[in-house]
Amino acid sequence: MIELKAGDCVVENIAEKEYSRVEVAPCAKEHSSEIFATFELENGDFPGDKEVDELAGQGCYDRFESFVGISYDDSKLDMTYLLPLEDSW
Repeated sequence: MIELKAGDCVVENIAEKEYSRVEVAPCAKEHSSEIFATFELENGDFPGDKEVDELAGQGCYDRFESFVGISYDDSKLDMTYLLPLEDSW
């Protein structure tokens, strides 16, 4: 399990691939992105990749403004997220 927290800066560009670990660095150093939220999805059976993607996307969207200071829709920043896989659920 990857343990990240809001404020961690990620060195490499997080793209559509699987990670077992993510390198973080002080935000004063060169980095690709910054973690602005972490949250747990509901317990229970794995709801499927599509549902996990939708829940994660909405959860990040809902938390964006409180960290950045403006809504995602008004921001020029892009957002991506890491998802749990069924094997790690």
